[in-house]
Amino acid sequence: KQHVISDLSLVAQGQECIGLFGHGGAGKTTLLKLMAGLLKPSSGHVSILGFNTRTHRLQVAQAVGYQPEPGINSSTMPVAGFLNLIATFRRFCGAEKRKRIDRITMQLELSAVLNEPLNALPMGLQRKVALAQAILHDPGVLLLDEPTEGLSPYQQCKIRALIQSLAEEMTVIVATRDCDAL
Repeated sequence: KQHVISDLSLVAQGQECIGLFGHGGAGKTTLLKLMAGLLKPSSGHVSILGFNTRTHRLQVAQAVGYQPEPGINSSTMPVAGFLNLIATFRRFCGAEKRKRIDRITMQLELSAVLNEPLNALPMGLQRKVALAQAILHDPGVLLLDEPTEGLSPYQQCKIRALIQSLAEEMTVIVATRDCDAL
């Protein structure tokens, strides 16, 4: 119930990677949730690809991929089941659903863990699965909340490279406390 963000204006271009840097509690996650349409601004407006997050929730949901900071580590669901569920939520079915899941598992090197429960995966793989669900539908805007937090230097390097490659396809906005995350 307190004002966390005020007088902010941000314009991102297509195929651009923007970093939101700040200490814990600075409002980075709140801003991403506002942009994803998960929170309503108390004043002003948020538009994503020309769609107002209040009045065009479905269009915003289709345009945005969101990887939350805590990830998806509490579920006992297998990775394949989780991605299948996300694809169903995104209204994919049949051959198109299989094609998207196959593409994303190959792109993020998840094939070997498809039958593993989410909560049994190491942090790096949990982050990859969270990223997979965020990009499964080819969003125009990808919002990443602390994508390298808790990862080894090797895993951080791989995630950074992946973020750079994704920025060639979509607008990527990364919230992080770590300036080296990008």
